[in-house]
Amino acid sequence: MGSTVEPPGGAYLHLGAVTSPVGTARMLQLVFGCTTLSLVAHRGGFAGVQGTFCMAAWGFCFALSVLVLTCEFTKLHGCLRLSWGNFTAAFAMLATLLCATAAVIYPLYFTQLQCLPKPAGCMARDFRLAASIFAGLLFLAYASEVALTRARPGQVASYMATVSGLLKIVQAFVACIIFGALVHDSRYGRYVATQCAAVIWPVFCFDPKYGEPRRPPDCPQGSCSWDSQLVIAIFTYVNLLLYVVDLAYSQRIRFVPTL
Repeated sequence: MGSTVEPPGGAYLHLGAVTSPVGTARMLQLVFGCTTLSLVAHRGGFAGVQGTFCMAAWGFCFALSVLVLTCEFTKLHGCLRLSWGNFTAAFAMLATLLCATAAVIYPLYFTQLQCLPKPAGCMARDFRLAASIFAGLLFLAYASEVALTRARPGQVASYMATVSGLLKIVQAFVACIIFGALVHDSRYGRYVATQCAAVIWPVFCFDPKYGEPRRPPDCPQGSCSWDSQLVIAIFTYVNLLLYVVDLAYSQRIRFVPTL
C-alpha cells in the first residue's frame, strides 16, 4: 500500500494563497488598506460625504480582502455555493474602481501642502499626505490583481475575469456615479427632456439658452449644481463608450473563434 505525500501546509491549508503572485497582491492589499485606514482614523481625519465615502470604500475593500484571503488560505471557498472565480474577479475590479475613486477624492478634498490651522497643524497634514500615498498604492495593488487574473486569449476562465465581464463592473460603477451626481443638486427635474434622455443632457445644461456654459463664479465648491451636471455629462459619455467597446468585443469574439 503506497503512501501519499501531503502538500506543504497540510490538506486544509493552501500556502499558494499567500505565496503566489495573486496572493502577494492580496497581502499588499491588506497592508496598504490597513495603513490607509489607520492613518486617516488616527490623525489624518475626514469629514462630510466625501470623507465618509473614502472611509467606507477602504473599509469595505479591506473587509472583503480579509474574507477572500482567509477562504483561499483555508480552502473554505470550496464549501460556498457560488462561483468563486467570478466572485473574486468581480470584487477585484470593483475594489480597483472604489480605491481609484477614493485615491482621487481624499487628496482633492483633504490634502494640501500647507500646514492645517491649529489644533490640527502640520502633523495632520503629514498624516493626510501619507494616507494619500498609501491610498494610491492600495489602488495599484488591486489593479495588479485584476491584471494577473484577467483571462487571456484561449484561456478557460470565469466570465467575470474576461474583458466583457470586467466591462460590466465598470459600466455599473459609472452608472452609480451618474445617479449619485443626479441626486446631488444637479437640477435633474428642471426640464422634462433631462428626465427622458441623457443624450440631450448637455444641451439643456450647458447651452446658453437653457443652462450655463461656464461654471458660475459664485458657485461654492462641493455643493455646486454645475459641477454635478458636468460630472453627469462626462460619465454618461464614458459609459456610452464602455457599452460600445463591450458590444464590439462581444461581436468580435462571436465571429472570430481564435480569440
